[in-house]
Order: sequence, then structure tokens, then C-alpha cells
Amino acid sequence: MKNKILEGSISKLIITVGLPASVGFIFNTLFNVVDTWYAGQTSALALTALSLSFPIYLIVIGLSSSIGTATNALLSNARGKDDEQLVHRYFKNVLLLSVVSALIAGILFIFLSEPLLKISGASGETLTLATQYIQTIFFGAIFFSLNYALNGFLASLGETKPYRNFLILGFFLNLFLNPLLVFGALGLPGLGVQGIAVATVVVQFIGVIYLTYKVFKNDAFKMELMRLEKFSFKVVYELIQQAFPAFVNITTVSIGIFIIQSFVVLYGGDVAVAGYGTALRIEQIALLLTFGLSVATVTIVGQNFGAKRYDRVFETMRKAMFIGTAIMLVATIVVVPLAPQLMRFFIDDASVIENGVRYLRI
Repeated sequence: MKNKILEGSISKLIITVGLPASVGFIFNTLFNVVDTWYAGQTSALALTALSLSFPIYLIVIGLSSSIGTATNALLSNARGKDDEQLVHRYFKNVLLLSVVSALIAGILFIFLSEPLLKISGASGETLTLATQYIQTIFFGAIFFSLNYALNGFLASLGETKPYRNFLILGFFLNLFLNPLLVFGALGLPGLGVQGIAVATVVVQFIGVIYLTYKVFKNDAFKMELMRLEKFSFKVVYELIQQAFPAFVNITTVSIGIFIIQSFVVLYGGDVAVAGYGTALRIEQIALLLTFGLSVATVTIVGQNFGAKRYDRVFETMRKAMFIGTAIMLVATIVVVPLAPQLMRFFIDDASVIENGVRYLRI
């Protein structure tokens, strides 16, 4: 059977693999936009609490997505070598790694979240709201981790549509659950900011069920090969080696945001934090297509590297760099003049808008 990743046009592959992933990321970002919007409707303090929680929330995403990236890269490489046994060896161990790492991180940060928020400058009601939100997120860390691992298996095949479908479904579920859990309805009490976190965890849990079904249904998944494999320290170490740089990358971003927010609280107060946090959501939207480009690049490079098609590896790198640069130039042209209107979508506080606009334009 012809392998489209090893034979097809690189430009066409970047589009066919990357575009569904980008569409998925659009809805994932809209998911976060909905959270930010409902927090803004609750109060300025709630928006500040969500903003202060963001760098700690990024640690959950960093841990999960780095495992997903490692899964995609190593499984793509194994598929390029046409080694099904190795594919399933990696996959079984990555599922175990996902569960264990998420449990450790969840327990650790449930206790560390409040002290970290205090260091960032949170206090009073803002501290209470931020702590409730982030502790709830870490209770569901295992679902985030498993979703990225399951998607890594599918993405290594060039199958980015299932994760896209989950993110679209998740957006609409979140749109329904947020008002239900934030303000209370159908006999449920209003949970405020914590309701936003509960909705997120519920959506991630549903994602695990859906993506597990899609993996099991895929012809490339062989249960008999999975049963033959056992936990291997060597394989886990290889997975960690692959995941660690990606984790450090996102964790460094998280630490950077954490430090910035500490100074923003010190010199600008809650209004400045709310502006900065809202602007970060808009920045995420501007970066959307580059996320899909990243998924496509890892898949195409991974399989062709495994097949020793180095000419296609370098061609993919060159074209991805060109496309990524073009995307960000267009995003800059759009965001700089429209920054006030984009900020006003979330909140009508003039001081919050002013701070967010200044950040976005820089």
C-alpha cells in the first residue's frame, strides 16, 4: 500500500495534514475564548484570576502536549521503518507514561498552586478564585495527557481529523456547560470561575472516550501486538528524551509569563493583569495556523526520516519555515490596527482594554 507521507507532494501534505489540525486548534482556542468571555461577564476579579492561573495551566498543557509530540515523532519514525511491533511498543509505554506523569503532576500542583499564585501577586478573593480554578484543572490532568497521547498515535498516521472533531465537539460542549456551571441552572449551583474548570475537565474526559474509540477502530491499531508488549524503562526513557525538549520549551514560556505577571501585578495591579491575560488569548488566535503547521511538519519529517528520505525532510523544513513566516506577517498586519476592537469583545473596561492593546501592538 502506497504511503502518502513518503510519496506525496510536500506542499500538499502540509495543507492536507496541517489544515484539519489548524481547524481543530481554532476551536480549541475558541474554547479558551469562551472561558475568558464568561470570566469577564462574572467580574473583573474573575478575569484576573483566570489570567493569573494561565502560566500554571500551561504546565498541564506542556506536560501533555510534549508527550503527544514525542508519540507522534517516534511513532512516525517507526512507521517510516515499517515496524508495526515498534509502533505498538512505543504506544503502550506512552499510555503508561501519560497516566503516571499526569498523576504525579496533578498531586504535586494541587498543593503547590496556591503558594505559586501568591508569589505571582494574587491575594484575597483573586487568590481564592484562581486556586479553585487551577486545582480543579489538575484533578483532570490525566485526561489532558491521555488525549494528547491518543492523538499522537493518530497524527503519526497523518490522521488529524479525529482530534479536530473532538476539539469542535469540545467547543460546543463548553459553550453549553459554561453558563450552566458558572451561573447555575437545571438545579445545579453556580460555581463561578471553578465552574469554568469543571466544564473543561468534563470535556477532556469525553475526549478520552472519543479518541480511544477512534484509535481502536483504526486498522493500524493491533490489539494482539499491544498485548505482547510490556512496560519498558528503556522505551520510557526514549520517550522522555523526545518529550523533554518540548516540555522545557512550554515550561519556559510558562515561567516567563509567571515572571511577567508578577511584575504586572506589582506595577499595574489587577486591571493590568486582566488586560495582559486577555491579550494572550488574542495572541493564541493569531498563532492558530502555526500549530497545525507544527503537527504537519512533525508527521512528515518523522516518517521520511525513518524511511531515510532526507531530501524530503529538508524540503519540508524549508517550506514550513516559509509558510510559518508568511502566516505571522499576515497576523501582524491584522492584529496591530484591530487590537482595540479585539479587546473590546471580551470586556468593556477602558483601563483593561488600554493595557491589552499596548501589549498586543508591541
